[in-house]
Amino acid sequence: MKIKTIFVVFNLLLLASFAVVFFMPLFILGRGQILDFWGRNLFLVLAFLLVFVAFNLFFLSRWRLHSLLEAEDWRGIRDYLEGRLQRGGGLSSLRLRILINTYFILADMEGLARLEALLRERGSRRHAAFGLELGLPYLMRNDPAGEAHFAELARSPGLRKKDWVLWSLAFCRASRRDMAGAGEVLQKLAPSATDPIVASLALFLLDGLPGSENAELVREGRKKLRAGRSAGDWDRLIEKSKENLEVLVLIKLVRRAAAWLYADAAAVPGGVKG
Repeated sequence: MKIKTIFVVFNLLLLASFAVVFFMPLFILGRGQILDFWGRNLFLVLAFLLVFVAFNLFFLSRWRLHSLLEAEDWRGIRDYLEGRLQRGGGLSSLRLRILINTYFILADMEGLARLEALLRERGSRRHAAFGLELGLPYLMRNDPAGEAHFAELARSPGLRKKDWVLWSLAFCRASRRDMAGAGEVLQKLAPSATDPIVASLALFLLDGLPGSENAELVREGRKKLRAGRSAGDWDRLIEKSKENLEVLVLIKLVRRAAAWLYADAAAVPGGVKG
């Protein structure tokens, strides 16, 4: 349904509801009593006006963005939200998420880097709240420089999606061949991750590291993840998890880890190599 249609329909419903409430006393009390009734219940009229004005202000303040979303004008969405930021305004969590998603849709990693730098400069709490999404380009480029980003993020209190952040930190360390540093994170993460996708990725990377203790963790971890799940179940889990941006961006690696999980270990080796 188009945004204009929704706007008109909601206003008509509000007006119709008020008309019913306003004229009902006329049929119950008669003309002689209606003025006296509304004189004693003026707060009902004021409450309706408050709701009516608040709804319209709320809707109109979001009209531009909703119209752009409806038209799937991603460049227009980017320009509109960037303009609000450049004018010194802030963005709600929802609008910030829309802007980040738009950067990925447009493959505008430079824009995403500018946003990350701006939020960091402003000391915004949302830099930590959206730190995982802002750091995804490091993983896409296999950029070891992402280690500093994810290491700082991992120390943030009340961290959202901590398992993903820790895995990203380990991935960056493995990318720069710091296998000991990567193993230190993965050995703790693999058995404790609550997200099975993260657990599979952690085990997949850990399988590429030397050490008998790693081999034992991988063996037990694979057994645990496969318990009660077929390969088809895992494919469905991946499809369901695509609503998460990190899964969508790293889908090739996620599928490689899935193939490794259900294949013979010798046939499909894990790790970041290859």
